[in-house]
Amino acid sequence: MLKKVLILFLLLSFAFSTFNLEIAFSKAGGGKSFGTTGTHSYSAGNKYVSPNLNTPKTTPTVNPNSNQSQPSFLRNFLSGFAGALASIALFSILGSLFGFSGPNGSLAGFFLIIIIAFLLIYLVNSFAKRRFERDKNYNVDSLNKEQYNTSSIYNDSFQGVKLGSIQAKMDVDRGLKEIERAFPSFSEEDLRSKIKEIFVNIQKAWSEKNFTMLRNLTTNEMFLNFQKQIEELNKNGITNFVENISVKRMDLVDAWMEDEKIYVTYKIEATMTDYDVDVNDNILRGNKDKLIDFQELWSFVSKDSIKWELSAINQL
Repeated sequence: MLKKVLILFLLLSFAFSTFNLEIAFSKAGGGKSFGTTGTHSYSAGNKYVSPNLNTPKTTPTVNPNSNQSQPSFLRNFLSGFAGALASIALFSILGSLFGFSGPNGSLAGFFLIIIIAFLLIYLVNSFAKRRFERDKNYNVDSLNKEQYNTSSIYNDSFQGVKLGSIQAKMDVDRGLKEIERAFPSFSEEDLRSKIKEIFVNIQKAWSEKNFTMLRNLTTNEMFLNFQKQIEELNKNGITNFVENISVKRMDLVDAWMEDEKIYVTYKIEATMTDYDVDVNDNILRGNKDKLIDFQELWSFVSKDSIKWELSAINQL
């Protein structure tokens, strides 16, 4: 009997973990890579540069009402049919597991199977429905992915430069000199201090769901991404708190000018507490008393070397 209870517990734990996985966000940006870095892109700690340095990228337009977002009748039918088969299989497995499938099975056992089966089906259905609603809406992430996919042409043709390598440092020095020629008052030391402040304020705005602050500190594309993620959190009654932020290290790994704009990318290493709470202040994920370490690439853009906006976040 103990073995049966253990198996049932594992099944329910898996179902609940699957249900909660989709709504778990971690710090500003949710641990994703998104945004625009001009003709530069980053992957697996490498930098790739498009040969068309002076050709501005165009963002693909996506119709939110396109057919790709609309489910077909056949797809709905197959999904429903698959769900029915899964329900029958689940019913049979649970019946065999607990010995309620034979004619001598107890009525209580039968209803227990029904309740468990409906619970699992509800969780799976809720998960699938939320996925569909997310894909149906205007998906800014898909724009970013499509835009980054255009870089595959030169990613395959040009060898990436390892961030932090001698070549990468030479590229940074060359980029800084170009920026200083265009803006004599530019100082990387002052910029570093400003970027650190922006980083902390964005994390704070994320926790407070402060759209006004986020809009002032990010490009329009990044703001739309943040807005979408926060709205998803609100929809599920969740707030992601990022507190006790301490920036341990900041390395300038890329700097260049493009289309009369300045781009810089910093590798930021920081510690913070990162946890999710529901509307009743119950902790759903993380630990408010435990610091976690993380590192990401944060890219910024400026037209005048004075006002800087976050333009992209890339995972390492």
